[in-house]
Amino acid sequence: MRRENGTAALISVFETWKSTLYFIRLTILPPTPISLPSIKIPDDMHYNNTQQEFLFCNSATPHKIIAFASEQALKLLSKSQHWNDDETFRTSTVLFSQSYHIHARDEFSMKPIVDSCC
Repeated sequence: MRRENGTAALISVFETWKSTLYFIRLTILPPTPISLPSIKIPDDMHYNNTQQEFLFCNSATPHKIIAFASEQALKLLSKSQHWNDDETFRTSTVLFSQSYHIHARDEFSMKPIVDSCC
């Protein structure tokens, strides 16, 4: 809910656009998978915006792992002497039990390198 500028009236932004947004999503993206075997990642989603390969692990079921990282990010990871990883069960998607993230430090800051679900 969002308040209109200068008033106390509530404006239901999401509810107003909900059906339109879901319709647009259905025309652009593949359907939401309902099981691990039904996960199909379209070819155009294997690459990032600069057409570098981004999907580097897409294992078969029953122990499915999907992981994303660019080649440039993996090179940074290989050169970094300081890594942080974060595994979390609470924010993983419905079909996966865990999400896992690897960060690496360069001379400026920590950078996200790998995002995965398993």
